[in-house]
Amino acid sequence: MTVYLGNYLAINDNNTAYDRQRNELDAALQTYGVNNIGGVTVGNEVMLNYLTANGATDPNSATGNQGAELLIADINDTRTNITSLNLSRAVPIGTSDAGSYFNNEVLGAVDYAVCFINILIQTLSQPLLHRSV
Repeated sequence: MTVYLGNYLAINDNNTAYDRQRNELDAALQTYGVNNIGGVTVGNEVMLNYLTANGATDPNSATGNQGAELLIADINDTRTNITSLNLSRAVPIGTSDAGSYFNNEVLGAVDYAVCFINILIQTLSQPLLHRSV
């Protein structure tokens, strides 16, 4: 089994959640190793949330690039931090976001990206069924 670890971050909390989770990830990687680790995902829908909070929609706009700078700082910190653990192999670093909210600068800073797509399905038996894939 291969697992992808994640570090959720909130742009507006002075990295409190990020730092706490980074320390927990360090402990887990040092305790259990990296044999079953596919990667470490930094952030979840950071660009979507940043753009929404700032009244913007284009992830590659000036506003999007401001949000990207914040996310890339944590991506780079994660990469540097994991490298400093001297693990048995390099661990890929990625991010996840809503499908149309990927910023080009962020994509250039990661090894992989995870995309969430939400589908709204209407059926006769259940008028509105929300399903994430």
